[in-house]
Amino acid sequence: MGQNPKSGVHIDYYLSEKRDSALLRLKVIDGKGNVIRSLSNSEKDKFEIWPGGPQKSILLSADRGVNRVVWDFTREPVPYIDEVFVYGNYSGGHVAPGTYTLRLIVDQDSVETTVQILADPRIKATMADYNLQQEMVISIEQAIKDIHESVNDMRSVKSQIKHYESMLVGRNDAEEIIKLGKEIIVKIDEWEAVLIQSDQKTYQDVINFHNQLNAQWMNLKDYVDSADPILTSGALDRFNDLKGEWSLFRQVKDQIINKELEQFNQLYKRLNLPLITIPNAQTGLK
Repeated sequence: MGQNPKSGVHIDYYLSEKRDSALLRLKVIDGKGNVIRSLSNSEKDKFEIWPGGPQKSILLSADRGVNRVVWDFTREPVPYIDEVFVYGNYSGGHVAPGTYTLRLIVDQDSVETTVQILADPRIKATMADYNLQQEMVISIEQAIKDIHESVNDMRSVKSQIKHYESMLVGRNDAEEIIKLGKEIIVKIDEWEAVLIQSDQKTYQDVINFHNQLNAQWMNLKDYVDSADPILTSGALDRFNDLKGEWSLFRQVKDQIINKELEQFNQLYKRLNLPLITIPNAQTGLK
């Protein structure tokens, strides 16, 4: 049975020998010189997919002979939060019609060509319409990136607080900082709960547990990132609503960092702890 070709730019490249030990990179560059998508033959980590998570990165083949990769017209995927289910699409937004440079780099050598992406002739839209659409989609992507990176950062803060708590437990002079650490963790959990829905594990869970702010942003991205670039008034209104909500919760995060966490750090300094601490010890090293 036949198979339809993948949607996107089909890029063929030839390697005279197998280059699996070399670093291959494909960079997609827009008309302003910005790298909007980058692919390589190297896996950054041992990534495993999960329901509601991102897909694995596209890897370049380094086999001898003719190789093919397909660029699907999208920018870099948005960052993810490990093991968190999101009812949405992690793919970056589709680029606007225009000329793009494809640069293949093998170690220090590179070759490049250009590709022209055309607008759908059935859609009556101007380049200004596409530019406005791009501005909104990129702003939405940035908001999702900010939310996910903020949650990852605050999860790291929680992990560090719990680590220090395990070292300080049993010290009479550490009661205040342990108490403050627990209060900060509660505030971070409450803040996180309005940004992501950690109770969703499958697609049916969406019925029982409401989507939170990050999923609402991703839903708006999928709606705006369509072949028709004309922005509706509803999309504009929703964008401004979500932008206002994220602004408020970003202020909450800043408050935790600049006030409570700063207070925690000052208390920690006051304890004058050594770099290496024996848990449950009343004093430092013996």
